[in-house]
Amino acid sequence: MDLHYYGKTSAKVKNTCFDLNGHAIFEQPSSHQFGIKSKEIRMQSMTKTAVIQPKPFVNKPIRNLSGLFPLSRALALMPCAKDDQIHRSLVTYAVVTHVAYRVINVSVLAYFLVTTETSVTLYTLLALVTVLKCLCATVHIVVILRSRELLLKLTSDLEESDFFNNVYRKLTNFSIIYEIYLYSAGQFLQKRWLAAFRDVFSSLDVLCPIFIILQYCTFLKIATNRLRKTRLNLIVHFYKANEYLEDHLKNLQFIEGINGVYTHQMFFCVFYLGFDFFVASYDTLEKVLTGKNLEWTLCTVSYSTLCLFSVFVLCRACEVTKSKAEKFNFELYELMNRNRSLRCNDELMLYVRANPQVTFTGSNFFFIGYPLLTSIIAASTTYLVILASFGEHEQ
Repeated sequence: MDLHYYGKTSAKVKNTCFDLNGHAIFEQPSSHQFGIKSKEIRMQSMTKTAVIQPKPFVNKPIRNLSGLFPLSRALALMPCAKDDQIHRSLVTYAVVTHVAYRVINVSVLAYFLVTTETSVTLYTLLALVTVLKCLCATVHIVVILRSRELLLKLTSDLEESDFFNNVYRKLTNFSIIYEIYLYSAGQFLQKRWLAAFRDVFSSLDVLCPIFIILQYCTFLKIATNRLRKTRLNLIVHFYKANEYLEDHLKNLQFIEGINGVYTHQMFFCVFYLGFDFFVASYDTLEKVLTGKNLEWTLCTVSYSTLCLFSVFVLCRACEVTKSKAEKFNFELYELMNRNRSLRCNDELMLYVRANPQVTFTGSNFFFIGYPLLTSIIAASTTYLVILASFGEHEQ
């Protein structure tokens, strides 16, 4: 295409690029605007110019779901792959790794009970925490293995870029650094080198429930991005409402499927984190009341904060996803009110009348949302007061 450039000396007029038919293609700022005197410039090119465009980014389909969660793969929390040989290797690694985690965790707990003077109540609570941690990882691996085909089907249309640009990957990296610091800092302050070494390894076992939650939030973030994209397309291209409604229904099916895969894990993980938040708070309260081993209170306070923050991240991810789904329903309803042709569409009318909602539950025992977070705080505070009163009565 031959291009002609015309420039003028006026500061108010910009240089404009025209084609041979006289149509403007783009404008360039006049050189006079930059303090340079310019005369009328006329440039004509009789040959076609080659335009070098950057190579477009090609999204790769997912072949190994475990590879998209590198830290979860290291902790053997995503034994899922399309290739049968890789899948068997991941399952073997998961079994061996989690058996080793249990052994190390029990040994650390036994070492703590032998070397530390604490109450019988705290001993019992720590034993229950150990059982819950074991249940979180065990239930997750069993469910992933049983739901392998469903999980691969749900993620068949996803791409690697959906995972790489996900904020929950950064939270995963942050959590592992924070957790190892918590478990080792208190022991280093007291110069317990062997205990610090063991606690670093036992902290990996504590990270399992947090990583399971972040896996779930990663999938919810992908669904949230798709819901937002579908809603914006509906607003701009409302005449394609049926097409975007189908995309929205696919997003809802994806959310329902992911919730079905992770609902049992969320029950155990939330129950464990809420209970561990209570135990860490009670440990802090006991150290403060007795005045012994106060250096450890820094770690217990930080760890209880991490437990509560993990539940908050889960609740927020569920609330945001639910909100995006409701916004699509609202936008479709508003468009149908303003457009008569959309109101005559039977498919759209049926969807608006049904008004499907997105809900997230932990094995149908409780709904996952902001009220769950406040319930955990309220219950922990109540039982802390009760245990503190019993402790003062015993003394």
